Amino acid sequence: MPPSVPPPRPSMFARSYSDNRGLKLLAIGLSILLFSVVHSDTDAQRAIFLDVVVLLPPPSSGKMLVSEVPAQVKVTLTGSRSKLSSLSRDDFSPVQMDLRDARGSEYTMDTSEISVGSGVHVTAISPAVVPLAWAVAAEKRLAVHLVKVGALEKDVSLQGEVKLQPAFVTVRGPQDRLEGFSTISTEPLSLAGLGLGSHTRRVALEPLPERVTYIDNDAVQVRLHVVPLVVERTFGRLEVAAIGDGRAILRP
Repeated sequence: MPPSVPPPRPSMFARSYSDNRGLKLLAIGLSILLFSVVHSDTDAQRAIFLDVVVLLPPPSSGKMLVSEVPAQVKVTLTGSRSKLSSLSRDDFSPVQMDLRDARGSEYTMDTSEISVGSGVHVTAISPAVVPLAWAVAAEKRLAVHLVKVGALEKDVSLQGEVKLQPAFVTVRGPQDRLEGFSTISTEPLSLAGLGLGSHTRRVALEPLPERVTYIDNDAVQVRLHVVPLVVERTFGRLEVAAIGDGRAILRP
């Protein structure tokens, strides 16, 4: 029987592949996982909604904004996932729309005006463009008309005219919308239950159309004086008699 021949020993290359194969596969898996985590963290994206503050032109400009502006905008941020997850709305100032020059038919949002710190970038703002519409601003002084509802008791009445303070108010708005105004009314004032004496009430003025505002006062003080009801009645052909001295002469 021929002597047995020992199996050939694996080469160094083969041993490097087969030795500790489990540990090596685990190391490769961890490397791939770490690579994916690092790169996904760098490419993270997040959207956040920020409030909008509008800087309007002063009254001296003679212009006023009559178009709608968004109360919030959507801001898209990119950066590391850990950095983005730590951010909140409180970390950002409101987005300012500076319209004080009262010019242009649109406003373009500028991503560079939003401060986000290092490692984070603003990639988009939605809406990116806000349409603008302007109107000629005007002011108008209007007399106040008191609206009364309900009725006093039958044995009392109002004495004289009701006093309003102020009797005139000034409103501001687009010139074309103010052309139809001649007076301004109050909210209804109920007379029911008012007894004898003086009464003072604060009454709000009626709501104004969109874009029209009260400049100084949006309410008036109303003063009323309630007195007993006095009536007159005429009787015809009644005999008049004198009491006392019989020598009195009556005419008629």
